[in-house]
Amino acid sequence: MAGQGHDLVLGYRSGAEQPAAVAEQARPSGVRAVAVRAEVTSDSDVDGLFAAAAELGQLRAGQQRRADRPHRRSGRHAHRTIRQVLEVNLLGTILCARRAAQVMSTRRGGAGGAIVNVSSSGATLGSPHEYVHYAAAKAGVDALTMGLGKELAAEGIRVNAVAPGLVRTGIHAGPNASTPPWPASRPGAPVNPTRSPRPSPGCWASKPATPAERCCAWPEASEAAEPNSRSGRPGLTRRALP
Repeated sequence: MAGQGHDLVLGYRSGAEQPAAVAEQARPSGVRAVAVRAEVTSDSDVDGLFAAAAELGQLRAGQQRRADRPHRRSGRHAHRTIRQVLEVNLLGTILCARRAAQVMSTRRGGAGGAIVNVSSSGATLGSPHEYVHYAAAKAGVDALTMGLGKELAAEGIRVNAVAPGLVRTGIHAGPNASTPPWPASRPGAPVNPTRSPRPSPGCWASKPATPAERCCAWPEASEAAEPNSRSGRPGLTRRALP
């Protein structure tokens, strides 16, 4: 996005070093980039995030990505863990989408724009034995995208979603990190070198994308010619690695 001339506000909850590094990488493109700590389940923090964006100019696009998903079978998650995953990934997306709609809506004096939600292939596959509650939250994101797309089309706002498959990020280094990668059960399928979950019987490992490859889908979704609600399924972001 920086390469296309967009100023960036990078929201984060923890790990300030990563968004700060991204901001540093963006600035040589001639754009402004700031990192803002925000808890997306908090109204006041969401308002602060959008206030930071307003200081850089008129908001035209927003990407929403959440991730909080400990690895376990569904029956082993504590109540607070399930609540946190649902709140971060679904409630947080709803609150940010609500604020973005208020700012960008042409009916409210905004210039229109685009909202891109980041869903997951888990919303369709269910993520058995690992992230069932996370998958349920992302299925909610798909429904939100579809509904908001229809609701906000007349107000100049496109709402789309991308649904990545497996991406190489630190989130997969969880309780199973010391377990060897699972074997590919389909001939020719590569072994995943970064993640060690416990797949359901008969599932096959697929080669994970890098974060940069996943982000390639963002411009495609934010500038989609078709109006709204196209929830990108895994093929949109699952690019082959060299």
